Amino acid sequence: SKDGVGHVIALLGTVRAEEPGKELELSIDHRIQYLAYRYLADAVTQVSAAAGSVIVLDVKTGEVLAMANVPSYNPNQTVDTRIDSLRNRCVTDTFEP
Repeated sequence: SKDGVGHVIALLGTVRAEEPGKELELSIDHRIQYLAYRYLADAVTQVSAAAGSVIVLDVKTGEVLAMANVPSYNPNQTVDTRIDSLRNRCVTDTFEP
């Protein structure tokens, strides 16, 4: 790797060989996800909040069953997307329970 003027910063090598990945199964339940978003959007509108977030967990396994943010965005329709709706507030913002 080199810096902006061409000086060698470090000689990088492979630390270890790659390994085939394992199967990945998401725990999101589409029915719970739909309801979580719908009720969150209604609540944010009802109390005139600037934003809201909800995470639904299975307390026995720790699996995330739903995660929703308002405002949200559709990556297929980015024309009128507000910049503040691009971050996932559930994982980027801190809160105090």
